[in-house]
Order: sequence, then structure tokens, then C-alpha cells
Amino acid sequence: MKKLVWTMALCLLALVSTNEGGQEREYKQIMIELGATFQSLGRNISLENVFAITDARDAEKLAKEVVDYWQKTPNSDAVRWAKNVENGTAEVIAAINRSQWQQAEEAMAFIRTNCEACHKVYRPGERAPLYR
Repeated sequence: MKKLVWTMALCLLALVSTNEGGQEREYKQIMIELGATFQSLGRNISLENVFAITDARDAEKLAKEVVDYWQKTPNSDAVRWAKNVENGTAEVIAAINRSQWQQAEEAMAFIRTNCEACHKVYRPGERAPLYR
């Protein structure tokens, strides 16, 4: 009987652990990672460092998560800004792949403008792109 109880407890624990792993990541954590990634990306672009492509790809994935988050809300302006950031990261990637660093910087400015617009509405008093 004891063995059965332990087996059931372990199965329940495994089920709960699996379920937690499948849940969406917390939005705040995504934004923290995105802010840090954009900072690194901006530095690498200004140095014309080819490793900027890694940051850009990471930023693109994180931006997609932000779009997914906002699409579940009734906030169409936030969806638009998030999609602009996602599209901006694609522009950054394309520019880096062509070694067009000035275009990459211009795309980063576009991204920054959209981050700031969203933060003004949904995170007043905080400077974009950082999320605290």
C-alpha cells in the first residue's frame, strides 16, 4: 500500500512538473530578456560585430513571444507596436546579413520608437526598452 501511495505521488509530481513546463513564460521575464538582448544587439551593431546576428535572432524570437502575449488582449495598439518590433528585428537580421550596419542601426531606432510608444501607454514612467 505504501508503495502504491509513493508511486501515485511521484506520478502526480511528474504531471504537475510537466504541466508547469508547458505553461507560457511570464511576460515580465520575456521583457527583461528582450531588454537585455536589445542592449547587447545595439552595442554589437555599433561595433559592427558579426556576433550581432545571434542577438538579433534571439530578439526576433522574444519579440514573437511579445506579439503572442498582446494578441491575447484587447489592446490593438500594443499588438501593432509588438508586430512592428518583430518586423524591425527581421530588418535588423537582413541588414546584418548584408553587413549594412547603418540600416541595422536605423531598424534599431524604429524598434526603439515602438518600444517607447508601448511603454508610454502600458508602463508609464519607465524608459523603454528596459523592463524592470
